[in-house]
Amino acid sequence: MHFQTSTILTLLPLFQLGWASTMLKTRNSSDCAPGYYVPNIGNFDLQLPIGSDGSPKTVSGSDLTGCDGFQDPDWFYWDADAKSIIMKAPPSSSGCVKTTNSKHCRTEFRETNPKSWSPSGTNKMTVSLTIVTADDGSHGTVIGQVFSAEYSKPVAELYYNPSGDIYIGVEQSTSGGDSDFTKVGNVPEGTAFTYELSYSDDNLTFSLNGGDSQSFETSQLDNPDSYFKFGNYNQGTDVNSEVDVTSVDIVHTKEEAMTYPQLPLPEGITSRQIDLRSFGHLSFHILEAGSPSNPLILLLHGFPMLAYSWRRTMLPLAEAGYYVVAPDQRGYGRTTGWDMRPYAEVDLYTFSTTIFVRDMLAVVSALGFTKVKCVVGIDAGGVTAGGCAVIRPDVFESVMLLTHPFNGSPKLPFGVASRETQDGTTDSAPVRQKQGSTSIHEQLAALGRKHYKWYYSTPDANAEMTSPSTPGGLSSFLRGYFYVKSASWAGNNPHPLEGGWTASELVKLPYYYIMPLEATMPESINRLMVNETEEAVGLSKEWLSDEDIEVYASEYSRTTFAGGLNWYRAYTDGTFKRGMDVFAGLKIKIPCAFIAGNKDWGTYQEPGTIEKMRDGTFCEDFRFFKMVENAGHWIPQEKPKEVVEGILKLVESLE
Repeated sequence: MHFQTSTILTLLPLFQLGWASTMLKTRNSSDCAPGYYVPNIGNFDLQLPIGSDGSPKTVSGSDLTGCDGFQDPDWFYWDADAKSIIMKAPPSSSGCVKTTNSKHCRTEFRETNPKSWSPSGTNKMTVSLTIVTADDGSHGTVIGQVFSAEYSKPVAELYYNPSGDIYIGVEQSTSGGDSDFTKVGNVPEGTAFTYELSYSDDNLTFSLNGGDSQSFETSQLDNPDSYFKFGNYNQGTDVNSEVDVTSVDIVHTKEEAMTYPQLPLPEGITSRQIDLRSFGHLSFHILEAGSPSNPLILLLHGFPMLAYSWRRTMLPLAEAGYYVVAPDQRGYGRTTGWDMRPYAEVDLYTFSTTIFVRDMLAVVSALGFTKVKCVVGIDAGGVTAGGCAVIRPDVFESVMLLTHPFNGSPKLPFGVASRETQDGTTDSAPVRQKQGSTSIHEQLAALGRKHYKWYYSTPDANAEMTSPSTPGGLSSFLRGYFYVKSASWAGNNPHPLEGGWTASELVKLPYYYIMPLEATMPESINRLMVNETEEAVGLSKEWLSDEDIEVYASEYSRTTFAGGLNWYRAYTDGTFKRGMDVFAGLKIKIPCAFIAGNKDWGTYQEPGTIEKMRDGTFCEDFRFFKMVENAGHWIPQEKPKEVVEGILKLVESLE
């Protein structure tokens, strides 16, 4: 088990760069693809021994995930009895397809997310597997590699031969083909074992079944940036090899050493990291546009969004004379250093409002600003923006909320001080739930529904969303999720819930808010998508291209949804408002405005909240309310022009 100490800089957990310890899911059949049971293979590409001459078939990580991910009945599939990924590879004599610079064929994973890393950090790959049949090569089948991204040659290859001998071959030159072989263990063929390859602190090591590590010299290679490979790389001439993999764990713990996939950003928007971990904060990934000499506008995304979600609004704001910054929030994207321990161990207080506000103050200060002209928040980011406005009105000069109304500061118990009862005892809790009453969740369950925030708080939600069992895997789930919550979906006709927070009113909300009782979120979205035509779904591609979807899929396959879901967990168990009670009863006093799409249910999902923003209950200086036609929940992406106009209207009203 990996654990986290009180200092983020030392021992960081397995999740530190988005790698989940593989948890094998149990199902009654082997109908699903391997990526459903071992979801983190989505961070690899898979090469197969089929395809066209010189160009073997390669399957991207996004196509490997989920129940309907890629599988091949001959070379790559899941065996439910063995609880393993079956990886088979033919010998070179079979006429199998290989690359032009290789003599052998493979069914092998190549790490792609991240594309490479520096060996000065901590980089470990742990694979549990069984070699059913090794090939007849001189050292056997290659079952793992550390591969140089700089030289396109192996740093080290791990071999297994038919006698059960395990060898490691370490390259002695950057030109390749000059390996020094060392026997590092023996495991009989057909016996399960676990190996760890580590290239950490510029030191290459191997260990077998948790035993002592053996070190190998790589200074002759100048410790190049590298990536991992594992699987079945057949080195023989006449024997088919089979490798059965039950799990793979990857640990990377130095974010600054990583090479992430380049974001497809418009020219004029740049990406960089602000590492504040030595100051007790996070390493924040930000997008920025405009000159830092201009007034600062801070853009805060929600769930399941990213800083990238602001790409269509940033340049127009910069062109209007502002320095525009959009960070990946705590728990998202390329911001690192947050609590990524397993579900039961996470400190949910680190996902509370006061912590998110502190994060934004740290970013603002690191950028060299003491004032923010406007903080803009959408969805969960709107909650943080509202917190910024309440807690630090001296820093944030105005606040714009999108899609998620501010629902007020916490209230302290009022008028409940202990008082004497008729029998002389005291009663300090006069307000109790009526006997026989049922909670809103029991009432929803009786109607066959459940609330999405409470689903998001369950232990299984992250795995069910990161590795959906629905058709198309993660990319299709994300496309559907963005589509049905947008104006592109004809099913959105929002209106106020006149009956308030009751089950009979809440069930009027679509399945993405009030879900079918037994469904996962991907299954809920799939029910809404099942009768949608390609033409209808194509409407969403006008503002969210397939390339954009792959950005989201790539980021969430790496980080999982755990960070964002922890925010919901903190919300539903009350930790969310811990620390905010010192601001009990405070209104937003700085100028405030609200923009939403007329096709967005988010405005009304908490009945009465928007009305209290507008009538002065929650906001002292409410400037305007704007409802944008033909816009849904993702308004900065769907209607960026209208959002920019609204932000500029607010900041210009400050003059």
